[in-house]
Amino acid sequence: MNVYRLKSMVNSYEVIDLDIFEFAEIIGDEDLSLVRSQPRTNESLLNTWVTPSCSFSKEYKQAGQHPDISFWGTYLVMSAGAKNEMYELLSDFGEFLPLKVEGVDFYLFNCLTFGLEDKQLCILKYTEGLEDGLESLAFDTQDVQLKPIFKSKLQGSRTLFANEDFKQCYELNNFSGLRFDTELLNIF
Repeated sequence: MNVYRLKSMVNSYEVIDLDIFEFAEIIGDEDLSLVRSQPRTNESLLNTWVTPSCSFSKEYKQAGQHPDISFWGTYLVMSAGAKNEMYELLSDFGEFLPLKVEGVDFYLFNCLTFGLEDKQLCILKYTEGLEDGLESLAFDTQDVQLKPIFKSKLQGSRTLFANEDFKQCYELNNFSGLRFDTELLNIF
């Protein structure tokens, strides 16, 4: 079973024009502490979420078309159609936060699931005696085969990974906006 690092398309832009301070205001996070810690703590945002309105970024206003699924920070931005097709697959692994983008329904998907790393295959990297990331990353196959989307505690919790079920659903629906990389530590 393959595990993939989810990535934005090359030379792409964020679909929505929403900055981190507006996001913090939406969730009632005046000091940005929740915004900074949430990917690591997996705290739900549903209780404080009020459906915001925002604009498309200027690149998508000009193009007139947007991807079905894309990134906004550590969250996925999904069109209503993508959310509907992915809901059953993903609903146990995160939450869908509604937003209006120039009157069109979109959803931020907040992944609330960590995949279990295979510690025997993960190698820490050291620079001058200090831990400096990972040389290799691998997940426990039995654990992540049941998780279509997840994060890694060892890798830093700001990257999304997916299993074959997620990729197949994405491809079956001819969605656009993501790349799937089997090189799990490759940031490019």
